[in-house]
Amino acid sequence: MAGVFLVKSLSLCSYVIMIQMTWAQKRQIFIIGIIALAVVVPIFYFATKKPAFSCTDKIQNGVEEGVDCGGTCEKCLGEIKDISVKWVKPFLITKGKYEVGALIQNPNVFAGLAALSYTIKLYDDKNVLMAVREGRTFLNTGERTLIFEANISTGERIAERATIEFGKNLFWKRVEKVNPNIVIVDRGFENIPAPRFFVTLENKELLPIYDIEATALIWGEEQEILAVSGTNISSIPSGETREAVFTWGAPFSKESAKQEIFVRVPQLN
Repeated sequence: MAGVFLVKSLSLCSYVIMIQMTWAQKRQIFIIGIIALAVVVPIFYFATKKPAFSCTDKIQNGVEEGVDCGGTCEKCLGEIKDISVKWVKPFLITKGKYEVGALIQNPNVFAGLAALSYTIKLYDDKNVLMAVREGRTFLNTGERTLIFEANISTGERIAERATIEFGKNLFWKRVEKVNPNIVIVDRGFENIPAPRFFVTLENKELLPIYDIEATALIWGEEQEILAVSGTNISSIPSGETREAVFTWGAPFSKESAKQEIFVRVPQLN
């Protein structure tokens, strides 16, 4: 009974206070209440109705450290540097037929490309465009590699130089995957009766390795580039070996001082 009496007494006091308020005071309280509702209601609405952030919504939100990266999304890439082209060179195979090699470098040690489109162009001695070849490859993190294109036709004209251009809007992705353990266990080169360069590769992993790409670069005694070539190996089972063989139709006019091979597997597969 004492509790009921206390509640009734407090209610009565509040009622008396409200009666004693002036009209202006009541109006102030009313306005303050309206303002409070105008602030609280939208906050409550967006807090309960706003969709959860996404790693693909093109804005930085949630716990992201950058736009759609960091936090619970993929790690941020940081500053992306352009692909470096060391050189691009055409090699005459037969009259009107060329191979082209382009040595490139990815300066980004944590970012790679699952798809890299490129365009190779050949020009004559008057800088007239003679041939265009489009291609597609991949680029692993920090990778120095050779892009190789064969059987580019120029008709009757002679190619003096070549260029390479890369596609726009490249989709770089952070990669921390270690390259598979492929080792060279044997190699050899001969120039007569026709140039032949072979390399025996062994898979040191516990699982098969698939989609191996191998390109070769033949250097002369004065550090000039004599030839380029490329081949693909579909797979190497665990603990087994496969041979990559590169051949050319006619002996080189100069002795080869060094043969370089680039072996790679897509990191983003």
